[in-house]
Amino acid sequence: MEQIKKGQVDVQIIYSEGDNITFTLDGKEIKGIKASKDEIHAMGLEEQCSCGDEYCGPGGKLVRCMASGGGSCIWYITDAVC
Repeated sequence: MEQIKKGQVDVQIIYSEGDNITFTLDGKEIKGIKASKDEIHAMGLEEQCSCGDEYCGPGGKLVRCMASGGGSCIWYITDAVC
């Protein structure tokens, strides 16, 4: 899987509840859902990640590591195409 960006990128979180998140990235509104452990492993990623890391995942969907609100960062599979 191709890594697109590494490290913190400026985003604005609009909405976050449960496993769902909505944020803006480069002026675009993007929706994401928390990736399951099985999805993370199937993509060859580690469960722990650094906020801001991005990969182009299965089906050309952007996979992004973001703050979970619990003091750690987690993977989200977004509706953005990469």
